[in-house]
Amino acid sequence: MDLSKRALGACVAACGLTAGGAAHAQFFDLDVKTQHSAYAPGMPQVYSSTATTQSNGQPTVFGGAAVTQWSLEGFFLNGARANGVTLGPNDPTIQQVLASEPNARLIPGSPGRSHSLAIRAESVSALTDATFDVENFDLVSRCRVNPAFNDRLGLPAGAVVSPCDSVDATLKLNGLTFRLTSPENSIALSFAIPEVGYAFTASPNVATGLDPFVDRADSRRELDRNFFASGKAPIVVARLLGQPDGFVLRAGELPNLGDALTGSL
Repeated sequence: MDLSKRALGACVAACGLTAGGAAHAQFFDLDVKTQHSAYAPGMPQVYSSTATTQSNGQPTVFGGAAVTQWSLEGFFLNGARANGVTLGPNDPTIQQVLASEPNARLIPGSPGRSHSLAIRAESVSALTDATFDVENFDLVSRCRVNPAFNDRLGLPAGAVVSPCDSVDATLKLNGLTFRLTSPENSIALSFAIPEVGYAFTASPNVATGLDPFVDRADSRRELDRNFFASGKAPIVVARLLGQPDGFVLRAGELPNLGDALTGSL
């Protein structure tokens, strides 16, 4: 119960309520589900010799054989992060590569997993009766995407190293529904608040800096920029505080009243 109180308390803080908060009908309903199918150590992905793996739309030729991409963790001896390695028929085997790179290793395999988290409370005053349900909850979000073709290695645009669980999360609060979803092994994040007409999918396809990969952190930053640029943020703030849609919360000022939550704080 302590963890549920902390989670709900964080929500109260996010709504900006202080000790003088007023009380009107409200509920808190959070559901998060994550899952991933089984994969072998290294999450091997095979690209056949006929796959379109070059930027010119042609396959990369590896002696008529397939090329295999392996997902790694750790670091190479040159100090670079060991994201992955792609090996063709004329290359060393993955075992030989790892034998020469003692600080790199295959990512662990998984038999498949499915986790869930649920927190429900009718009101702040009913926190002692809140339902807090967890089924081995965990979230693996390590996937990294090469957004451009890698003609040297024969990797197509969008090649993924390391796993990401799928995510389906919904938060219902003060008449608003916040939904965040992402497919398995994808950096794409879809965020929607249907009551205010907001929906956007972030899937950045341009790497920045020296890192040739993009990940879910890049998608979260793109979502953040789009949400505030959409003009929906003030409406969401007003509704969370139980105020009319035209309500404007001045910068640097916290509200000391509202009808977002029931109970005294």
